[in-house]
Amino acid sequence: SLEMADNHVAFVERVLIDTPDYFRQYKHGRAPRLMVIDIEQFTTGNGFPTEKDPLIAIGWAVDDKEPEAVLGNGKSDRDILEKFLGAIEREDPDVLVGYNITGYDLPMILKRLKQNALDARRLARGNRTPQEEDDEITLEGRLVYDVFQSVKLDQTLHGIKDLKLKTVGEWM
Repeated sequence: SLEMADNHVAFVERVLIDTPDYFRQYKHGRAPRLMVIDIEQFTTGNGFPTEKDPLIAIGWAVDDKEPEAVLGNGKSDRDILEKFLGAIEREDPDVLVGYNITGYDLPMILKRLKQNALDARRLARGNRTPQEEDDEITLEGRLVYDVFQSVKLDQTLHGIKDLKLKTVGEWM
């Protein structure tokens, strides 16, 4: 029934369906500023990188602006982390978006910030340390939207061989 279907629609999506102008009521008088991010990481061993392996690239795009990226040297990622934190502070996004951002990108950024003795509170607004719980990361004053979490729930992808970004993109 329709009632049951409504119960399975995520709250944010329900708000967008029922009151599409809701998110325009920000005190900033503007639509939310989105920052899409992605990281690449060097691995010294066989297999998946660990928190000890430095980031070699961080890329981001804010709204319709040109994408930006900073590249590391494979030995130290302190410089690119500083530049990324500077971009977060300069652009001041309302929403951080990524594919598996809560399962990989942000947790790894947080670990690398700690490894480099950099202040993770710079990722958020306010002075709270980011919180990690399961597949969720809370940044004070910002929303974190992981596209991968939505893809995992998307029943139109039934039968797809895997949920890698490239495969999902080709499927769409």
